[in-house]
Amino acid sequence: LGITWFPNEDTYVPNTEWNIGKKVRGTYRDCSLRDMSDSDIENIDVTRTLLSRLLGQTFERLEKNYSGLIMYLKVLGHQANQITKKWNEIISDPDLKSELIKLLKHLKIFKMEPQPRAVIPENYVLRQLNLSGDGSQPGASATLPALSESVTQPTNLVSRLVIAAQKLGSFSIPIHELLGMLQGLKLAEDYIKAIPSLLSLPEILLLNVFLDSM
Repeated sequence: LGITWFPNEDTYVPNTEWNIGKKVRGTYRDCSLRDMSDSDIENIDVTRTLLSRLLGQTFERLEKNYSGLIMYLKVLGHQANQITKKWNEIISDPDLKSELIKLLKHLKIFKMEPQPRAVIPENYVLRQLNLSGDGSQPGASATLPALSESVTQPTNLVSRLVIAAQKLGSFSIPIHELLGMLQGLKLAEDYIKAIPSLLSLPEILLLNVFLDSM
C-alpha cells in the first residue's frame, strides 16, 4: 500500500524512502537517497528513466501528503520529454538538473510525522466537506478536507484532509481553474458514494466550494 501503519496509535506515514538506482530481482542494490551524500546527489545523471522511477516511488493512494510532489515530478518529466524521447539518454539541461537536485536534497532530510488514519475522529460527526480547486500553467489540482464536530463539545471542530488530486494539463490557466473545481466536485462525489451512510444522515451535510477565481 505504500504506507507504514502504527496500530497502537492508529496513525500512519506514507513511503519516505526513495532510491536512485534500479531494482535487481526486486531489490534495490544501490543505497537509498537518505544514505547518499550531497556530492553523490549532485553527480547523478538525469534521465527520463530516473524521473519516472522517482515518480513511481512517490506513491500515496489518497495523495494527502504527496500530491504537490507528484505534480512537481510530472512537470520535470514533461520538461525532460521535450528534450529527448530516449529513456536513458543523459539530459544535460542545467535548469532541469538543478531543480531535481534541490528536490532530492530536500527529500533526503525530509521527516514525515505520523498522522491519524481516521478522517473523522472518534466521538465526532461529519458536518461539512470543504472542497477547493485550483489551476495554473502546468495543470489543475483539488483538495477535499472534512470538517467534523465533537459529539460532547459542539464547539470543538476538527478538519482533516480526505483526499487530494492533481493532473498535468496543456490548456489555458482559466480552463485549468475550471478543471480543478470539477476535479474537487468529483472527489466529493466519490467520497460520498464510498460511504453509503452519508446519504442518510439525519442532518444536512454541507458541501462548500472554495475557489480563488471566478
